[in-house]
Amino acid sequence: MAIVMDMDTQAYSNSSIQDVLAGIDWGKLKETVKEKVKDYGPVITVLRNTWSRETLKEIIEGKVFVSDDVMNDIIAKNIREDSNVTSVLVTSTAKERLEILADTKNMGKIKLSGTIEEFVHDGGQTYVTYKVRERSLPEHGLGSWLFSRLSLSMTQKLMGNLSFSDEIPTKISGNTIRVDLSKALAATDFAKTEFRGHSLADMLHIEGAKPKKGGIEIDTGLHVPDDVKESLLQILK
Repeated sequence: MAIVMDMDTQAYSNSSIQDVLAGIDWGKLKETVKEKVKDYGPVITVLRNTWSRETLKEIIEGKVFVSDDVMNDIIAKNIREDSNVTSVLVTSTAKERLEILADTKNMGKIKLSGTIEEFVHDGGQTYVTYKVRERSLPEHGLGSWLFSRLSLSMTQKLMGNLSFSDEIPTKISGNTIRVDLSKALAATDFAKTEFRGHSLADMLHIEGAKPKKGGIEIDTGLHVPDDVKESLLQILK
């Protein structure tokens, strides 16, 4: 069916469009857009300082790999000159073992081999549990120091820079040590930032971790709707 529009109707339509356009406060609209971009600016900064696009895709797919090289580099950068520990070498094996070789001023070389029993991040709790399978733990201070540093280094790819404090809560029971990262995480920009009504820390879930050859594979999830995931991926292009 052909649609016939006479000249008067077309003129009226063009006039209506012009009236609508003339009624828009373009200056105000431009400022509104600027304000929206400004509102998201801090969020975008935190996101880009925490995740790469590749890391976010791994989180969504459920597996994030943190290499031994990355962990060793982070630990090395956070060893103070006055520390009893002078160096730490972490090695993940195909047998799901985590080997730790530490040089100390007072005790010489310390070598430990163990397994990651738990790595959990769910809401307000974040903790890692290790069990030493070979060689009992050294004195509690050194054991706490070693495993808290290891926990912090394996977490940074997922949650950004956590403070390497000597006050990280640890609990040792026999040859098992539990490192609680909840307070350290709560103090980060990552934990204080929201995107489209979702806390970044709350949207991320961690359900476990296993040493593989060359690094640690972490089981993850991103608990937000698909449109939010897509928006995050767009920001991290």
